[in-house]
Amino acid sequence: MSPIAAAEDADRTQKLFISDTTYANQVNSGIAGFYDRYPRIPYGRATSYTAKNPELFSKCFPFMTKLSEKFSELMPNRYAAQKEQADKLDSRFRISEENTPFTTITVNKNFRTAAHRDAGDLSAGFSNLTVVAKDKEWTGGYLVLPEYRIAIDVRPGDLLLINNHEGIHGNTEILPPEGKELADMERISLVCYFREKMLELGSWEYEQLRYEFVESRRLRKNDPKFNGVTEGMWSSKEWYRYLGDLGGGKMLRTYHPEYVTQQETNTLTGFFG
Repeated sequence: MSPIAAAEDADRTQKLFISDTTYANQVNSGIAGFYDRYPRIPYGRATSYTAKNPELFSKCFPFMTKLSEKFSELMPNRYAAQKEQADKLDSRFRISEENTPFTTITVNKNFRTAAHRDAGDLSAGFSNLTVVAKDKEWTGGYLVLPEYRIAIDVRPGDLLLINNHEGIHGNTEILPPEGKELADMERISLVCYFREKMLELGSWEYEQLRYEFVESRRLRKNDPKFNGVTEGMWSSKEWYRYLGDLGGGKMLRTYHPEYVTQQETNTLTGFFG
């Protein structure tokens, strides 16, 4: 395109296809349990809710354990594959520790999800979906898999084992009984699963030191816009010294053997050279 034609096309695209909305609608959806690293928060951790309410969160353990037992009974091969991977984790990153192969729960209250595929769950595993509610008289809320032309009415007491990362799915509008508003209801769907990237985590203590290192850098700079994260920080001498001082040589060797080997090589070269 010529510069003029390109500018006109960009202006057309801006007007027709790019929203000028600067915020998203609030939804009653969140996560509980544990989460893996990502660039802005580069350490394994408990979710905000779980960290702030450990005793309250622990009350779900018998329920989660029962789901796990049914998962094992109904789909033993998928359960075994998921448990095999879960057993590689520090058990403190699992819901109810060794009693379930779940790391994370997505919690939706009265929430109609758009059609989507899940991302991040273990490809060899399966999601466990159930519903809890104090008012059981709603209509709608069907879980729809449009590729298969299937709609599933998941009700309290049901357990749906589903491959959420392969099949497109969403749910229809939830309609309260006559005389009630949706806000008066409490229909909560729970999706329990294993996040595949959790396998990249170290021990609970190692991930805690990663968190403390990020926090120490953030506080030291005294800049409200700085979150403590910079490119290359996890291969820096600053991090290696921090980990060695607080985690000890064994932890440093376990998670960063390349650095220890390089230091030993440098020492020998200096001694004999």
